[in-house]
Amino acid sequence: MWPHSYYVRVCSNCLHLGFLLTGSKITLILLAIYSFISLIDCDTCQFPSEWTGMWFQKGVQRSIRIQNNTISTKGVCKKFEGDKFIIENKMERCYRCLAIYEKHPNVLQYKETYCFRPPDNDVSIEQLCKKINGDALLFSMFRLNTSPVTCPFEGPFTFSYSQGHKECKEPPSTVDACTDDSRLFFRFQACTNVMGSESKTETLHCLATWKEGPRFLVGRFAHKHANTDEEEFRCFVYETVEETGKILVSQSGDATCDGMFSATEGSRTMTLTKVNHPHSPCQFPDWLTSSHHWKTLNGLQTYALSYRNNSYNITAAEKLVTKVICAREDKKTSSYSQYVIHVTSNCDIGYSCLRIHQRAPHVVEMQTGKLVNHEAEACSVFDPVSADFVTLTSVSSEPRECPLVGIYFLEGSQVQLAHYHSPEVVSNPCSEYATLTSGCSMGDRMDLLQECASNKRTLGFHCHGNWEENGTHYVIVSSGGAKNHLCIAYTENEKILQFSGSLEVCPRNIQLGRDGLIALNGTNRGLCQDTNSVSNNHINSVTAFIILLSLLFHCFR
Repeated sequence: MWPHSYYVRVCSNCLHLGFLLTGSKITLILLAIYSFISLIDCDTCQFPSEWTGMWFQKGVQRSIRIQNNTISTKGVCKKFEGDKFIIENKMERCYRCLAIYEKHPNVLQYKETYCFRPPDNDVSIEQLCKKINGDALLFSMFRLNTSPVTCPFEGPFTFSYSQGHKECKEPPSTVDACTDDSRLFFRFQACTNVMGSESKTETLHCLATWKEGPRFLVGRFAHKHANTDEEEFRCFVYETVEETGKILVSQSGDATCDGMFSATEGSRTMTLTKVNHPHSPCQFPDWLTSSHHWKTLNGLQTYALSYRNNSYNITAAEKLVTKVICAREDKKTSSYSQYVIHVTSNCDIGYSCLRIHQRAPHVVEMQTGKLVNHEAEACSVFDPVSADFVTLTSVSSEPRECPLVGIYFLEGSQVQLAHYHSPEVVSNPCSEYATLTSGCSMGDRMDLLQECASNKRTLGFHCHGNWEENGTHYVIVSSGGAKNHLCIAYTENEKILQFSGSLEVCPRNIQLGRDGLIALNGTNRGLCQDTNSVSNNHINSVTAFIILLSLLFHCFR
């Protein structure tokens, strides 16, 4: 005779639900359910979801996958209690205890027992995990394909280092923060009296930091001798000496943190000294710092000056790409100022020569020399003839009076695209004429008027500044609400106008009217009040020019 009341324990992820069931008719249903749920393991074990992913461990040839209840190189989790897990190796039919410690989302460390075969598979967490010796090896697993973290110390530093022999102090080595604060750039110097020292560079990607007594850092090195995970991963212990502010750093000799206990003992040890002022202080000219935000003609890069007027950051697509700090003023003339600058572009770090030209109240041009290691070399190797120009306009640039005044008919004009040289680029669907008027309707406005039998089209531009250089005139213009600017270079001789335009830089060393992104020619046919007397002249059409200018500006709004 079956009893009329039953209590059934239902296990699902170790959640126990009690059901009190009564009545003889329910008995058969209850037994069926009980038979099914008795097959369910009440000790269901899942690894934390945060551990899911691919991991590296020194000495393990393949990447380790952790997912749900499985560690690919160990087996399936059967039971757990806190940070202790019973893992079944089904191939060897044995069990081991792993004590797993999460030091950082990107670092797991563990100790383990040997694989045991308990009688009747009766596995006890308490009994099995007691077999982990206090001096058992501590294994480290580092997450693969993960996002970096901010490095715990930021350069610039000078440092000395030792690799088990004498300390290499002179000349001092250096470490700088890259543009991205998750990377450090080490430049090691060789010491003539220290065996094993050599001149080399290494870039460290910081992946994890934590404190456990001393402070730990895990990172990946990038250098010419590092090609595998085993060669790239390294563990560090570091501490700051309060009395001096120096940072002591020890580095593991392989891809593990095992045996790392002190900042003074390791395969390589370093002593870092902060460089508070890597260069003598200087400031950029007032006419540059009058606006703290500048942009390139095409609007793809912005230059943001610090409010101390001694540095600026270059960003592209809202990402910092270059940091520039003024080191010292090198030369100053009526037309330009020249400086030695400290440059950080990604992890390319060094000194360069910067020449800044004031072109108009809201227009400047910069020339930058090649990157060198020593400040004294920067401007001595600078060649302003071959250095490229970067044209910048201030974000707050307002329209200004145009340098051209009058009416110009565009004769034999053409549009030439830098990426296309086919004659089919120019179309001529209209056989009437096109006119450029400048400073007529408004002093700061240029208008391109193209008339055909069926329609009339006007494209307006606002001038933002102009200058003359070696007989060539330059003017910066914008169209409508477009965010980008166009630089036009032109000459006017005996009423013949030749000009070329660019959306990237002010064109130089080209034949005006023929080369460049946009090239056209025109003839001056009088001042603004003479418009009616010349409107009936027949001039070749530049329909393609006007359409292209429209597209160029309005596509970059």
